[in-house]
Amino acid sequence: MSGMRFSIVFVISAATVLAAPGWSREKQKDEEGVRAQLASLQKETGLTLAGFAWGIEMINFDRRAVSIENIPPPAGRAQDGWLSPDGIEIAFVRDHTSNNPALVIVRKDGTGMRNFPEIVHPGNMCWSSDKSELAVVMGWGQQWQHRRLVIVNLASKVIEAINPAGDVTTQCWSPDGKQIVYGTVDSVDVHGNHGSIVIYDIAQRKSRRLLAGGHPTWSPDGNLIAFRQGDTYYTMSPLGENAKPLFTAKDACYGLLWSPDGRFVAYATNHPYRLNPSLFVRILVRRLADNSEDWVADMNMGTAETLRWLEYRELPDHGSIRKAELVRNQ
Repeated sequence: MSGMRFSIVFVISAATVLAAPGWSREKQKDEEGVRAQLASLQKETGLTLAGFAWGIEMINFDRRAVSIENIPPPAGRAQDGWLSPDGIEIAFVRDHTSNNPALVIVRKDGTGMRNFPEIVHPGNMCWSSDKSELAVVMGWGQQWQHRRLVIVNLASKVIEAINPAGDVTTQCWSPDGKQIVYGTVDSVDVHGNHGSIVIYDIAQRKSRRLLAGGHPTWSPDGNLIAFRQGDTYYTMSPLGENAKPLFTAKDACYGLLWSPDGRFVAYATNHPYRLNPSLFVRILVRRLADNSEDWVADMNMGTAETLRWLEYRELPDHGSIRKAELVRNQ
């Protein structure tokens, strides 16, 4: 009798499993290659990695390609921008070549523009999950002594200074919105060899150093912070405890980007084949359940620094993506 049970289970797990479609479907996905699984998820949910440079750039996992959604002015003319968590708004640098480029936020359709003239020379930015606040590095492109990491309340426009020499990734906010994690001045070096990981408590208005490293990002469940030391990515608790190596990637750049469900992490490496690797990076995605990974696109280094996971609905045009329509959470 036990042998019969075993053979039935074996047949079911090896087949498409009509008797348990939900279970088999998920199991089959987990056994797929990483890029194949991402391509399936993209078709089903619109999941993608998106950044901004003169338009919204989205990775097409199936084709290892980058699709660009052209958007109207004023953001359509912007060189640098950071997408909101829902992908509807863009925080960007207006008049990038002027003496005092300032922060502007606008909806992707060109409406609802908000100006923040006090935030001059904005650099890396990080949206809170509820879109009420924005962490911004002011003084980008200037000497470090002239830079400041600040938090901007987008409704009141109140600016709170955090650290004169801090830097943020696109996943700096804790999921509950009560803390941000950032790196000190030295850790913004693309190789992440120096600097410290710091936690800032919003209510207490206090920063606390955790340990050495750079490019920290918060996991979607709030239980882990990923960071980098050289070519090795680590995870630790938000208290700075139980630091463990996750994996090592030759010529790693920037921080890990956690997918919304925490199953995948995306990262960048210096491009191995370009004549000028300082301008291009290769984007890879790793599945944490089995540490399988694959590269998904080559991208301009500046755009890669603004990447975040989003959900878009693809609108194909004769087999290629002409534009993308945001899947909005109702």
